[in-house]
Amino acid sequence: MYTVRSYVRPESLNEAITELRSGKHNRVVGGGVFLKMQHRAIGKLISLDGLGLDQITETEDSVHIGGAVSLREIETNPIILEHFPALSYAVSQIVGVQMRNLAQIGASVFSRYGFSDIIPCLVATGAKVKLAHAGEFSVEAFLTMDRDWDILYEIIIPKGVTLSYDNLRQTNGDFSSLNLAIGKSSDQVRIVYGARPMGAFLAEQASAAAGQGKTLEQVTQLVKQEVPFGTNLRASAKYRRHLAGVLLEHLWEAE
Repeated sequence: MYTVRSYVRPESLNEAITELRSGKHNRVVGGGVFLKMQHRAIGKLISLDGLGLDQITETEDSVHIGGAVSLREIETNPIILEHFPALSYAVSQIVGVQMRNLAQIGASVFSRYGFSDIIPCLVATGAKVKLAHAGEFSVEAFLTMDRDWDILYEIIIPKGVTLSYDNLRQTNGDFSSLNLAIGKSSDQVRIVYGARPMGAFLAEQASAAAGQGKTLEQVTQLVKQEVPFGTNLRASAKYRRHLAGVLLEHLWEAE
């Protein structure tokens, strides 16, 4: 359980980032799912409620997801279902409805969890994130950045990308043993593995080969050579390497 010295509800993003950076023990609260399991003393707990970050909107060329949008909203939102049904499916696999009603996408992405089902989908689509202090970055670039006192307040997903997703987990509602997202646009293919158990990894050589029309066997071989896999309680590196080909075959045949 955590303890909090003070609770603040800023009226603007500028105020929120100022409050966050005013002390090293300050924290932004999203859904609070993982925060509830931590034992720590928090100076200021900063809520983003009331900043209008819980909306999903679209423009002619992109879908905009506020950082405070719940995973359940992403699962059921008609804009997401129309343009990226695979993202809705990926989110629907996460634990249960109760947790998805609490967890927020901004916190999920900002935390860069290795087991994330969402982040591989965002990398595969070429999505971008907007940070209150640092500015706008691709999700791929954001994952390599040093952690900083910042607030992820929006995710932008370009339209014109066909997204597919698959995973294997030991039981329904468990974390993925491995997941795979593939984004296809008019000019490129992006093959992204997550829960390796490390974070999302874009297989650049395999993606380029798929875009050039290489066979499934050729692309699979490149994946196994290129993508680093590790071992944890859920699966060994050897099993994940084998499973990478199985998931790729599933999505390849589904096209």
